[in-house]
Amino acid sequence: MTAPDLLPISVNICTYNEARDIGDCLDKVFANHPAEVIVIDGGSTDDTVAIARARGARVIQPGVKGLSSQRQAGIDAATQPYLAIIDGDDHVAPDFLATLLRELQTHGYDALLGREQAFQPRTYWERAMGSTNHGITYTETPVDTNMVGRPSLYRTAALRHCGFDPFFDGVGDEDTDLSIRMELAGFRQGIGTGLTLRQQTPGFGGIVRKFVKYGRGDARIVYKYPFKAGKLLFHLVVRYPFIRGFNAVARGEGVYWPFYLMYGWVRAGALLPELLRLWLRRPAHGPYPTRAPAELCGKPA
Repeated sequence: MTAPDLLPISVNICTYNEARDIGDCLDKVFANHPAEVIVIDGGSTDDTVAIARARGARVIQPGVKGLSSQRQAGIDAATQPYLAIIDGDDHVAPDFLATLLRELQTHGYDALLGREQAFQPRTYWERAMGSTNHGITYTETPVDTNMVGRPSLYRTAALRHCGFDPFFDGVGDEDTDLSIRMELAGFRQGIGTGLTLRQQTPGFGGIVRKFVKYGRGDARIVYKYPFKAGKLLFHLVVRYPFIRGFNAVARGEGVYWPFYLMYGWVRAGALLPELLRLWLRRPAHGPYPTRAPAELCGKPA
């Protein structure tokens, strides 16, 4: 493989104790031939860093444990005009990056989300999490969206313009916050056709902890963007447990309906006390510590 054959993409992978998955993740990423692979480690105590370096990744250790700050450190370190955000438990297809890059350039997107399926699901909870993607209508070409999670591909300039907010360190929704900032800035976001298989959380306790974390992130979205509160609460209290739950029943996956109820209601239950805590401490601590106020996040000329 010669330099001209490499895709002009920096791949950012944030890690924290990912020794089980990071080796295979990196093997799949390098098979996509990106020009640069950066692992941003949040202080792993296992062999994550050693495995990443042995696979040929550039490892940076910014001394923070929080996805927003880690992702921002990766953006700051990237050298390529396009940047992919991939998680350590992703197993991307061999053409994942090439597909998203072609679609992003051809259709004029600034960000494209990949398609996700569960990686070798064995438990009820892994299969249930995979079920949440069965109800998504995928098309043969990219479609517009206002929410890009991960794995995903961005124009690096768009990411640097909006950036990640450390307000979301330690909780979920840092990707939701970024998507809102990109929407406000006028950047175009979509869902592409590149495929990844993701290792899902296998047990009930891990699922509950994940949903509580997301719910705390949801609270920060409401706190920071009050105009999003109604839509977000409808999503948690109605859309996930009932609309998507009923759709799962209709396609023969009714066994996962309790999971859909949990997905919405556990998050909503975690949102309320976190939001109250934020409101109560605001007079003493001032407004949220954002990287750039949303109203100033205008798209550059």
